[in-house]
Amino acid sequence: MIDLQDTREGIISVEKLRKKLGDRSAVVLKGKQRSVAIGSDLLIKVNVNIGANEKKAFAQERMKVKVLSRLGYRPDTMMDLSIIRLPKPIYEIAIGEFGGPVGTLPHYLCYHPVKGIDRGRLLEEIEKQAEAGVSWMTLHVTPRKDLYEKAKKIRQIPCASRGGGIVIKDMYINKRSESVISWACVIKVG
Repeated sequence: MIDLQDTREGIISVEKLRKKLGDRSAVVLKGKQRSVAIGSDLLIKVNVNIGANEKKAFAQERMKVKVLSRLGYRPDTMMDLSIIRLPKPIYEIAIGEFGGPVGTLPHYLCYHPVKGIDRGRLLEEIEKQAEAGVSWMTLHVTPRKDLYEKAKKIRQIPCASRGGGIVIKDMYINKRSESVISWACVIKVG
């Protein structure tokens, strides 16, 4: 069993954690130097979001990773929300310097406002990030046109997340009835 803060501090026994992992009420996110258990009956975990919307933000976001990585009470996890390609992906910097679990949204880097999301490029990005050591990825698989049309009628804000909005825009650009990510996941797993 990985040495985790929750078991070291007696919050949960190794046996109980194994049971929770087995019944999927907990998960362990692996980092380069330390891992984190997330789930019921465990310590509350703190995530910090980083990421660049424009190239000039790269140096600032890199500095954030450095500062956050040196804190006495560091966040438990870090997530790269970059929507542009950078000289070096921030998630790679975070994996190397932060040492804890790092997450991403791969479709953020595959979206083009005119062309949408290319399926092949999405699969390549998922593979590239996994090989780089990303601990987890958020993939918006649920959007479907029929659900979105219903949400537009009954909700003031039919889509509340950037990632979901990107996937919905892609559906309309490419005349899809469901998320390109749900297709990509079926192809990759199946």
